[in-house]
Amino acid sequence: MPPKGTDSRIPYVCGECGATFRVWQSRRNASSSVYCSQPCYHASKVIPPADRFWKHVDTSGDCWLWTGAKHDFGYGKFGVGPGKSPMNTHRYSWILHNGPVPDGLSVLHTCDVPACVRPEHLYLGTHDDNMADMAVRKRAGRRKLTEDDMIQIRRMLAKDLKHADIASQFGVSDGLIWHIVHRRIWKHVT
Repeated sequence: MPPKGTDSRIPYVCGECGATFRVWQSRRNASSSVYCSQPCYHASKVIPPADRFWKHVDTSGDCWLWTGAKHDFGYGKFGVGPGKSPMNTHRYSWILHNGPVPDGLSVLHTCDVPACVRPEHLYLGTHDDNMADMAVRKRAGRRKLTEDDMIQIRRMLAKDLKHADIASQFGVSDGLIWHIVHRRIWKHVT
């Protein structure tokens, strides 16, 4: 035990915030990292959003495909952080590579692949630009399927095939198949 009036603590730098504080010699030797507070300790364990994002991206093809959670119609969604709404993955990719999206603009795809997050396949445009592009490329959402497709899908559903397998065969999202099953769309086709 140290003599009264002496302090056997030594100065140390927090492994998270860089603040200098004093720590007992035995505590410093017990751990490779020492933190000045519980919040700094917990902050050191948080994985940055960008690192979490890239864990769910397949960069093996021309399009870099989001492999995580998706919205209906195949657009990826990503939880940026606690208390924040999920963001479309192509928008998050744009922000990572180019900075904020100006007000009134959207992030659009040159490749027509909703799950693509490759920066070179993304550009900024207005809602009207997106609608014009959709018309030129003849991709108008739900109208992509024909009545013949719908009849075939309903037959496949009757055979208890997985929604994901049907969606993949027709190049649509699982969510669209769900809407078909529950007769939210294409009600008139039996």
